[in-house]
Amino acid sequence: MSVKSLAYLLTLLAVLPSHLTIHLTTVGWAAPQPPSKLMNDQKASEPSEGQSSNTSSNTSSNTFLSETQSSKVFRKPLEFIDSEQIISTENLWKEAGLRVDLAYYEASVNGFSKVPSGFIQGVHIGLGTRLDHRWSLDGVLRYGIGKSGLGGLNFSGLLSPTYHKYGFGLGLGVGVIGVGEQPNTRRDPYPELSSEVVASYTLPDGSTPLSSCVGFGSMVALSTLYRFPISTVFAIKLGAQIDLARLACEQDTDRIEPDTAQSIVIRQYWDRWSWSMFGGLTWR
Repeated sequence: MSVKSLAYLLTLLAVLPSHLTIHLTTVGWAAPQPPSKLMNDQKASEPSEGQSSNTSSNTSSNTFLSETQSSKVFRKPLEFIDSEQIISTENLWKEAGLRVDLAYYEASVNGFSKVPSGFIQGVHIGLGTRLDHRWSLDGVLRYGIGKSGLGGLNFSGLLSPTYHKYGFGLGLGVGVIGVGEQPNTRRDPYPELSSEVVASYTLPDGSTPLSSCVGFGSMVALSTLYRFPISTVFAIKLGAQIDLARLACEQDTDRIEPDTAQSIVIRQYWDRWSWSMFGGLTWR
């Protein structure tokens, strides 16, 4: 063997172990490790005692929270909310809320002790609120024109609590009434008094009524009504009312008191009662 061949053989023996190690690592075979290194690697891969306890406690806490949330979901009572689509029209009108009325009315007025009587035709405006299924608080304004023994504008305002049952309502209220008659609606029974009196004067009774009345008074009324719903928004309202009123009438003499510079008037009190009927629409 030549020297050149011997050198080539020694070079091959020196390179072969490194190539063999790389090939075995690639295919999954690793070189054997020392026992000390294996023990160190095993300890590093194993969790510590504190980490193990923390992991177990976190897992138990998550489990408890999920069970608590699920129990709350299943134990929470279901809330039912009424909808106008599933409530009858009649029950809707029993619910609390605002009510507005617009109606036509006719009243027959009857005076005591020869106080003027007659008829009134006008408009009835109602504004109230339904408190619950049984009670409501109603306000009514009326404006009408007097006829037959009455003339000019007649108006009133009434506030009454009303009790409802089976679609009917019964109310008892108090209010004010006013009259603004045209001058010389009737013959003047006191022409001399109007020209000779030097101060305002109040007549003892109403048996001889003034030629015209301008004044205010108080009233008490008992009313009954029936409301027939035709939709969820509108209803037909029919009713009747009877009332008792006392008016403080004044007739101006077109003269002035010299001491007070106030108008000289003749006063007279009218006691009367009336009954009326009305019908119209209600909005909710």
